[in-house]
Amino acid sequence: MGAGFKVWATGDLINASDFNNYIQEQVVMVFADSSARGSAVSSPEEGMFAYLKDTNTLTYYDGSAWGSYIGEGDISAVNAGTGLSGGGATGAVTLNLNANGLSAVTAVATDYVVIEDATDNTTKKALISDIIDQGDITGVTAGNGLSGGGTSGTVALALDANELTSATAVATDYVVIEDVTDNSTKKALISDIIAQGDITEVTAGNGLSGGGTSGTVSLALDLDELTSATVNVANDSIAIIDADDSATSKKETIADVVAGITGTNLTATSGVLALDIDSAVDVGNQTLSKFEAKDYVETLATTSSSGTSFAGGTLTLDVEDGNIFSITLDANCTTWTISNLPAGKVSTVTAILKQDGTGSRTIVSSINSTTIKTVGAGGLTLTTTANAIDIVTIVFDGTDYFVFSQLAMG
Repeated sequence: MGAGFKVWATGDLINASDFNNYIQEQVVMVFADSSARGSAVSSPEEGMFAYLKDTNTLTYYDGSAWGSYIGEGDISAVNAGTGLSGGGATGAVTLNLNANGLSAVTAVATDYVVIEDATDNTTKKALISDIIDQGDITGVTAGNGLSGGGTSGTVALALDANELTSATAVATDYVVIEDVTDNSTKKALISDIIAQGDITEVTAGNGLSGGGTSGTVSLALDLDELTSATVNVANDSIAIIDADDSATSKKETIADVVAGITGTNLTATSGVLALDIDSAVDVGNQTLSKFEAKDYVETLATTSSSGTSFAGGTLTLDVEDGNIFSITLDANCTTWTISNLPAGKVSTVTAILKQDGTGSRTIVSSINSTTIKTVGAGGLTLTTTANAIDIVTIVFDGTDYFVFSQLAMG
């Protein structure tokens, strides 16, 4: 290889050596691919050229290996600048437009944007004002089945079934669907949608009634379809509608349901309710009828109770402390009050009145500023002996105070 250049004259004979040196080894050979090149040229000479059709590449042999011929040039790297991505320092490199590589700016009408000119398929720039001026839309109005729109700024339209009139659907009607194969919005026949299923019959199971084999079928809860069972309140469950979860149907254990209705003096254990009477029970002035009371006690209220007192000649009996009172009179009682009597109800109050060691203590003949009524209208006169005990019972009918006394108890 490297024989140089030779001028041939008409009639010159070409021997094998000259043919190989001046012609065969100095032409551009064409091969299908590098494998075909290697098979045909097993011992290449430095300076040989070969064109590979599969990659459209012109290659040359540098004395030790085949390489791609890229012609003259001194570019050592291609770097992606502002708004571009890609590049490289070896081989074939590519640059791509990359808007993410640009800084953000508020566009004005005199700014330019990059466009592809459809008239000659070239990349050009265009004024934003020219692009905006291409349209003459002054308002977007939502039509049937849509909501939104507007006359300025960025407007949006949304599918809104509430904007459509109602109709009885038939198999040949269409509905709007989103096609998951290409994520586009399309229409589909109702008959095609129904045909997607292969249910031939709906049978009512336990606790349900209804069902059928054709048309529109319904199922309904039907307790008569259930067998009776002995309730295990600690472990059995019942169906509920959960108001805290969009009224969805759920199950709840009977024990939890019972525990949810407990309250003051009412407890639940494993689904069993119990009345706790180990503490005070306030029935809120409600009526108790047809009851039998056994082995019961009443609270004895004194001046140590929260609302009951005797001071400065004023005696206050608070029925919220009890209905039986034990009071020691250490002075004359000039004002007598009974507080918290239920309005419109009949109440009975018993007062055990004790004289102190001095005695001679008297009591006023009115309660709550109302003159008391006594047997024979004789008034109320206490036993005034020192340490004497009188028991006075007051019946209040909502208006009057009827007083009965048992004097000088000994």
